[in-house]
Amino acid sequence: MRAGRSRSFVLGILPVLAVALAPPALAQVGENKEAAGFTFGGPVTAVDVAKNTITIGGDEGGTFGVDPNATLLSGSKKLKLGDIKVGWDVEGNGDLRGATNPRKVITYLEELDEEN
Repeated sequence: MRAGRSRSFVLGILPVLAVALAPPALAQVGENKEAAGFTFGGPVTAVDVAKNTITIGGDEGGTFGVDPNATLLSGSKKLKLGDIKVGWDVEGNGDLRGATNPRKVITYLEELDEEN
C-alpha cells in the first residue's frame, strides 16, 4: 500500500517539477514591449531607409539603428521603416548591441498620433 502512495506522489509531482524547472521563454526580437536595454520617445526628425536608421528628437532621442524584424506600429497597423514620416511623435524601446561600444537598435516603435 505504501509503495502505491509513493508512486502516486512521484507521478503527481513530476509535472510540477517540469514546469518549475523549465527555462524561461525568450521573447522574439521585435515583439517585446518590456525588458528593453533603452527607451526613447519624441518627434521623428529623420528616416534613412538605406542605412536602416531613424533619428528621434527630444531628451530621449538620438539616432538609432532599426532591427530588420522590429515591430513598427501606427495603431494596429504594421509599418515598414519607409512608412514612418518626419514629424510623427513616437516612442518605443530597443536593445544595446555590441560588447565594446554598444549600439542602440530599435526593436519596438509605436506612433503616438495615429491620425497621420
